[in-house]
Amino acid sequence: MPKSLSDPEQLFYLGLKALIRNEKGQILLVQEDPRDNPFDTVSGDYWDFPGGRIQKGETEDQGFSREMQEELGVSEVTRGPLVTAIISNLYSEIEGHKIGRILFIYQVSGDFSNIQLSDEHTAVKWFSPAEAAEWLKVKYPLELTGKIAELD
Repeated sequence: MPKSLSDPEQLFYLGLKALIRNEKGQILLVQEDPRDNPFDTVSGDYWDFPGGRIQKGETEDQGFSREMQEELGVSEVTRGPLVTAIISNLYSEIEGHKIGRILFIYQVSGDFSNIQLSDEHTAVKWFSPAEAAEWLKVKYPLELTGKIAELD
């Protein structure tokens, strides 16, 4: 029997995120536009890894490719190894129900010299690992942000 939103088990979105580093070791983050996602439970905008949710009917590869094209305007990327999978500090609220986020973060390489930022974001910037870790604390647990801060 299909579960309803009122089921006591936690519901989750599955998201794919890209850990992109440049030749200086900096990490690419995008600044979220809070007007674009009314389901976010954080007030104000915040910085995040590029990426997003897998849509119904998509494979992981299709969803990842679509998100990189939509968010960065980059179609030629290589999804490398999985960095980690975590449960986000944030959740979405839909029809009064909390929907959690399980996020898979992958190392990603490609040509990011000509980024075309989506309307979902207000800025894109390269940060040192320590700076990126500070900005990511809104959405990600210390388990991940601590690892990011320690990257060379």
